Amino acid sequence: MGQPTVEQFDFGITRQWLDERQIVLIRTAGHMNRPAIDTWANVLIDTINLFPATQPIAICQDLTGPSQGFNAEIRNRLAPIYDHMPKDRPIYSAIALSNSGVRNMVNVYLRRRKFQPDNLQEQVFDNVETSIHWLRQHLYRDTASV
Repeated sequence: MGQPTVEQFDFGITRQWLDERQIVLIRTAGHMNRPAIDTWANVLIDTINLFPATQPIAICQDLTGPSQGFNAEIRNRLAPIYDHMPKDRPIYSAIALSNSGVRNMVNVYLRRRKFQPDNLQEQVFDNVETSIHWLRQHLYRDTASV
């Protein structure tokens, strides 16, 4: 089997389906301007909608780009993303951030956020490989319990 197709979007954002479309990897180039953040948010919402209704959602966000940050614009775009998440199946979100300062800010945000549905599990990691491994563990656990 060949390499999974990588879809290209503006601002260096890519989407790649892994493990027979069980996991999606969304990469950003770290652009922090508003159009880039809007594109990232729209790709994420579109991705959530592409998962079959009978399948858990497993998304790895590779935010290890050299200029990646966490600002008010990103926080503002998160609410509509959370609104698009289905409530009737597991959602696993692994966020890879290599910058330890940004990683700490995101961890604080996730802990303090008021909205946390029971079906959503989010975890921040320092690399993509560990993030995908965490997603695979959760998906395997879910399919083993069915």
